[in-house]
Amino acid sequence: MDRAHRGSVWIVTDMAEETISEVQVPRLYGRDRSGFINRQLTSRFPETPYKIALPASSQTGLLNRLAPLRQTLLALDAKERIDQVLDNLDAKVAGLWSTSGLLARLGASKTLPGNLFVVVPGLQSMRILFLKERVPIISRLILEPSTSQLVTAEIIRTLRHLENTKVIERSSEKPPVLVLGNREGIAQGLLDEQMRLIEAPAALRKVATSDFKFALFDLAIQSPPGQLAPLSRRTAHIAAAVGRWAYTMAAAIICFAIWNLLASFERIQDARTSITRSQGTLTELGRKLTMVEKSIAAYPVTSELVKNTIRLDREELLSAPSISKQLASITVALAADPALRLGRLDWSIQSPLLASCPTDTAIALATAVATSTPASDAVTRAPGTRISFDIVLPPTLTGKARTSVIAAVSERLTSIPGVALQLDPAKLQPESSLAGGSRLAGTEPAAVAWCLDVSNVSPSLAPSQRSKP
Repeated sequence: MDRAHRGSVWIVTDMAEETISEVQVPRLYGRDRSGFINRQLTSRFPETPYKIALPASSQTGLLNRLAPLRQTLLALDAKERIDQVLDNLDAKVAGLWSTSGLLARLGASKTLPGNLFVVVPGLQSMRILFLKERVPIISRLILEPSTSQLVTAEIIRTLRHLENTKVIERSSEKPPVLVLGNREGIAQGLLDEQMRLIEAPAALRKVATSDFKFALFDLAIQSPPGQLAPLSRRTAHIAAAVGRWAYTMAAAIICFAIWNLLASFERIQDARTSITRSQGTLTELGRKLTMVEKSIAAYPVTSELVKNTIRLDREELLSAPSISKQLASITVALAADPALRLGRLDWSIQSPLLASCPTDTAIALATAVATSTPASDAVTRAPGTRISFDIVLPPTLTGKARTSVIAAVSERLTSIPGVALQLDPAKLQPESSLAGGSRLAGTEPAAVAWCLDVSNVSPSLAPSQRSKP
């Protein structure tokens, strides 16, 4: 073995002491199965620590895949020789694999027959491995230069041994042979025993005709299952691998921390820039506000007076009642008789200075002449609208008919939502009245006055029924 100067080494052995054994395992799972297999390894190979249970080949059935009833054991029963080689190494041991274990892994491929001879000829030795149902049964090392006659003879000798031990039935079909190396002259010698050579898988076809030991070493570098060295021999390599992962993770964490710090620094810089911009904006606003205050101070009217004026104007405009809607509602009352005519109409917004409604027709006429004169004893009223109007009655209406028309008009006005009659001529008419709202009987139509307060009047809420005279 060449001496390694630094780093780790992967070791592949090709020794006669490579031993394969198959044991029957109860249907156990987990720790129970592992404990049973470890006890079998200790009892069968007590003198060597270089032993392993090979992975079970794929089988049918869920139970057979989870807990197969057969387990193949592999051991290298040459402790002193291997210890001497490993002790003289100055490098870390990555793992130890045997040629038999690597060939068993290759032969278990589903692209190959289940029963198969795997032969690796060499310049100084030859390895023969037989697999039954993809499970290694026997492995032999022949320490002689490989010739076609020797390879054929050793294959036939191994076949006779398997037939004598009842591993293969003599009358059954002979297993095919896979030669990983120089195969010239071997096929002709196997024809006499009714055996045949098969082609190597596509992945191995390029190296199957040369020295296959290099291909096995390339496979071992991938650290496949079947590693034989105990943990005490591989501690330095595992520690170095864990250290590399730790260093990698530490470097990744440091890079992430630096990136996070840079991102935080950028956010802080953005925040500072935003604060500076906001302070500049506030300063500019303060300067403009000062200029506005100076302009207001230079104006001859105080700012409070301007604000109050604007507020008063806004409140007056928003609270002003709709004269068109109110007059539309009042018009419904005149439908009591088509002959009725509107003689006078006063519309005004209520205020504390607005005079009260008159109590009879004479006062109503006087109020119609001077509605703009405020009363000195005005009573404070709620905001709204006051409507005072006269209705001219036909001169033909006398007596009970006149009283009925006046009552119908008052009734319709009272039924309008938001209307409160302050002067109701229907209540002032005596039962025996014949002249209606006028105290003077003549040829001219008499006028009857109404006075009412209105708030929130809507034409849609006006009464729909009409009174008949």
